[in-house]
Amino acid sequence: MSTKLFTAVLAASTVACTAGAGVLTMTASNPVGSDDWSGLTGYSMQLMIDCSTMNDAGSASSFTLANWDFKAFDSYGSLQFHASGYGETFSVSGGSSKFTAVIGLSNSNILMNNFVPAAQAIAFTYAFTGYDSLESAINASANTTDGELSLGTDLGGTGILAGSYAVPAPGAVALLGLAGLAGRRRRA
Repeated sequence: MSTKLFTAVLAASTVACTAGAGVLTMTASNPVGSDDWSGLTGYSMQLMIDCSTMNDAGSASSFTLANWDFKAFDSYGSLQFHASGYGETFSVSGGSSKFTAVIGLSNSNILMNNFVPAAQAIAFTYAFTGYDSLESAINASANTTDGELSLGTDLGGTGILAGSYAVPAPGAVALLGLAGLAGRRRRA
């Protein structure tokens, strides 16, 4: 690894680790395509959310996102969809001991959309109980069927790409992003 690249990785890792306590990133490494998108394989998705009350008790059932950023990459690591925004819709199902939240991301600015039919609906899910914080509910739902990122043609879905998410450490997210940049630079 060159000294310049090592310095860039170290700087990005440091910045990510010191990011505000309200920022969280979720990644789905092998989402499954269905319906009109059933042929999509090898994709990955990344969602970053920013919420100042993320660590507050009870925020799993009531919060406001300051902003969010969603990206989907094809099997070659090329960006195929990118949207950002600042709003959310909240719906919940379940009973007294466990609830499932579906968070639709709204007020979006779609920056890139290479899906056919076009992608329009972005959401994430998690399970929570009682007075869980948003962060603890997302972390507890990671790598389970309760925690999912999804991209679709609409909320009803004629094309859906969905998969369980992981919550990498902030430094790992920065390293993954820089590795993708280095990989693209080599291909050019």
